[in-house]
Amino acid sequence: MLAGHLMAATDFAVLDGPGLPAVEPFGLLDALSAKIVAEAERWRDHLIEVQAGRPPGAGPGAVPRPGYDPHSTTLAERQHVKATELGVGFSTVPVSHDSRDA
Repeated sequence: MLAGHLMAATDFAVLDGPGLPAVEPFGLLDALSAKIVAEAERWRDHLIEVQAGRPPGAGPGAVPRPGYDPHSTTLAERQHVKATELGVGFSTVPVSHDSRDA
């Protein structure tokens, strides 16, 4: 078995040693071009709107755009609205599923 596979297992633990140090993921995006980072941030903002109903930076009194209100639409419905808006397929708008939409 490869050590990387062993250490990545959720039930892996070192029994007789110090725990693994916590390492912050600083610098992970530094190796990418500014264009790629900007595109990733644009997608992040779209996915946040699908999940939360409002894009990042929306003011406290802002209301969701039509089709994005989590109180009146399911997550799948919001994914379809976003996919149509962006001209992409439904599976291109992946988000984690919220238990309220189950």
